[in-house]
Order: sequence, then structure tokens, then C-alpha cells
Amino acid sequence: EEVELVPLLPSHTKNVHAASRGVVYYLATRGTWNNEWKARYGQGQQQVVNKLIASRMALQRLSPQTKVALVCDSASAINSTTADLFDRVVVLKGTEYVVGSHVVAALLATPWQRSLFLEIDVQVCDDLEHMFAWLDNYDMGLVLEPTTLKDAQDTLMGDTSAAVRWAALNDYNTGVVLYDQNVRTQTFLNTWNDVLLSQGEAFQEGAFQKELERSDVRLKQLPTEYNLMVRPDTHAVYLTSKVRLLQSTSETCERVNQAVVPRLYDPAQHRNVYTWHVDDDDALGRPLKSHCWAQEPREKGNTRTHNAVVPDQMEVPE
Repeated sequence: EEVELVPLLPSHTKNVHAASRGVVYYLATRGTWNNEWKARYGQGQQQVVNKLIASRMALQRLSPQTKVALVCDSASAINSTTADLFDRVVVLKGTEYVVGSHVVAALLATPWQRSLFLEIDVQVCDDLEHMFAWLDNYDMGLVLEPTTLKDAQDTLMGDTSAAVRWAALNDYNTGVVLYDQNVRTQTFLNTWNDVLLSQGEAFQEGAFQKELERSDVRLKQLPTEYNLMVRPDTHAVYLTSKVRLLQSTSETCERVNQAVVPRLYDPAQHRNVYTWHVDDDDALGRPLKSHCWAQEPREKGNTRTHNAVVPDQMEVPE
């Protein structure tokens, strides 16, 4: 592996090859984010490292052409065996510039021109190499946060203003970030970091959304399949293709991709509750046939035919 010591400064710049691209992870040994990971997966640092290794090994198996880098805040974060799993290892040095978010640290210190930042517990379900082509025309790619049941109750039935309703239903998740390293994105990251340092990391998502809207970053909203977040308090989500990246402590790639058809997936039930497919018996009209799984065990699924077209399939760049 190639180990680099990089001082993370406000004017942080690196010599990166214009064609370089790859995934980047961030591993913390101190700070708020490190404490949150330990609370989630156990008090030992090794449990956190194990999550990182599992994601890295899945990436190696399913997306073998994709280069992978690790950014960490200490040379003691991993041993040499773990370091050998990565193409590049970047260790931040010095205390000249304190970052307010691990996402900021990962994206400012990434050794790639085009990066795909992944939280260490993101499950890789399929090849990801094609994603970087989206950055031919965009600076950043993100997936919206899932709509929670509480969001729906508070915003769709409450007395909140239209602006608040829009914000509640349109926040972006930073667990998966597709990113091109340029002046626009670096300016945005440093501005976001300044806000975090003054307000605290608890305001990470809200500050990210607000500063992103104020910036000149060219944003692409990625399909849900590129960061499916499975939580018990969220609405069912519409999927059209294979889930590529999954954030969940209870769901698996194999189960969520069991039927790769247009489908309505319910996180609370960990299954598809509605699917669509073309009726092969009617080649001329080719209507869609839908299948609904009833919640009650005594009820059987209902099959109905709809004269409709499949919504646009997920866009995948060539």
C-alpha cells in the first residue's frame, strides 16, 4: 500500500492525476464520530474496523476494477494487514485545521480526482465503476433521505410552512457521496466545514443541505438504488433496478435484490409489497401485470392488469 501523510488545511490541494478515480473511506480514532461508531457496533475499535473490512472485501469481489483509498486520522488506526487491503492510505497529520465532519476530511484528503465516499458500514451489492461517468457533467451526486412516517405526519398533515415541508422531504444523505475534486466542490466543503465548526456536528445534515443550495456545485440526484436506507420508520420506496449500495443493520443485498423488477419495497416488512411485470401472454398490448402481497397471512396476493407503461428505468451512464 502507499501511505501518505497529508496536512489538512483550508487551502488543501494535492497533486492528483486528472483521470484518477476510486472509492474513499474514512476511519476515525477520536472525536464525536468515532464515539458514535463504537456505540453502534461495540466499544472496541476492532469492531468498527471489521465493518470497514467487510465493506472493502465486498467491493473487491463485486467491483474489482475500482480503486480504494482509506483516509484516517492516525497512523495507529489500522495495522499493516488491514492497510494492505487498500490501494492508497492517507493519514492526516497535524492539528492546524480541525474538521467538523468526517465527510469533509475524507473528501478533502481523497487521493482521487473523482471519488465515491462510502460510510464504513455501507453494504456494496454490485459493481460501482460506472458511477464515475456521471461526473462528466456534474460535480456531486447524492441520494435523498428516505421519507419517514413522522415526516409525513408532521409535514403533510401539520401547519408547517411550505419551506419547512420541502426541507423535511428533500434532505440529502451524506453516507454515500459521489464527488469531483474541483474549485466549486472544495469551496463548498470548506464553507460547510466552517458552519460545522461553529454549530457542531449535530447540525451536519441541515448545514450540508443549506450550504449546498447556496453553492454553485452542479448536483445530480442519484437513484435510490445507489444508497437504499432501510429503517423501520420509513415509507415504502419505489425501485426499478438492482440496489447497488445499502445502508442497513438488518437487511441484506441478497434479500433486497431477490426480485429485480419494478417494485415497491417496504423497509418495515423487509420485502416487496407490490411488483410489476410485463404480461407475456399479450405481446401486442403488453400491459403491466401487478402483484400485491397482502399483510394478513390469511389473505392471498392480488393480481391485476394495468394498461400502463413502466416508469423510466434507472439511468446508468455508458
